[in-house]
Amino acid sequence: MGTPITIIDSKFHLPNPIDLISTTIENGFLVTDVNNSIVFKVEEKLSFHNKRTLFDSAGNPLVTVEEKMTMHDRHLVYKGAHTSDLVFVVCQSSNSTTEYDVFLANNKKQNRPDFVAKGLTVYKADSNNIIAKVTHQTQNKRKFRVTISPNIDYAFIITLLTIVNGINIPKEVVESNEVEEELLLQVVEELELVEGLEEVILVHEEGQEEGQQEEVLVEEVLLVHEEGQEEEQQEEVLVQEDANEEQQEEVLVQEDANEEQMEVEDVGEEHGNLFTMIAELLGNL
Repeated sequence: MGTPITIIDSKFHLPNPIDLISTTIENGFLVTDVNNSIVFKVEEKLSFHNKRTLFDSAGNPLVTVEEKMTMHDRHLVYKGAHTSDLVFVVCQSSNSTTEYDVFLANNKKQNRPDFVAKGLTVYKADSNNIIAKVTHQTQNKRKFRVTISPNIDYAFIITLLTIVNGINIPKEVVESNEVEEELLLQVVEELELVEGLEEVILVHEEGQEEGQQEEVLVEEVLLVHEEGQEEEQQEEVLVQEDANEEQQEEVLVQEDANEEQMEVEDVGEEHGNLFTMIAELLGNL
């Protein structure tokens, strides 16, 4: 397996090779594993000395990279979020524009590098042993996948490669990315407008439903009122029918009384005639 190489922290060692994916995002890089879990995040702050800070997945600052404006690209990497505890230095090789030498902090004379990055492949300087290699990179260099050997500090490898890859991203690619981000923002704004319109339509539809429900309630109230009126009319008809029946009963009673009166008068008349006959018979005697 070889001797473990620790530059930033020994907790970033694994006994097996590890594949990590670095993606350029707004103001930095996002590093994930093959399961799309976040491992590191690199945040950039543009200033006279452009700075980058590497954070672990919990948001703790691991190293800060400070760019020095010199003839050859030179980057100083410090422990944590401050620029006081130097860890290593990355500078462009005097022999090639595509090679970068890495000098650890204890390499004061910097006669020979400790590591070398040739393109996006990292070697130990005293051998041809590859300790990390980019196996895939998109055409615009915004995204790459790197395989890191066992027992190699992968936080160190990611820091180094994001420096080298950031240097090698052409200006036109950066401008193209900015245009893509602007277009993306426009799409997002349009989606937000559509979502807002959908909310307005939904509220309008809900209002229409409420209005329809109110109309149904009004119709139900009118129906109940009409039914009440019909019941009142039916009651009035029944009352009138009862009154008519009472009148008919009164007429019948009156007719019965008249008949009785007539019968009494007939009986009286018959009695009178009988008395007259008796008187005449008595007179003849």
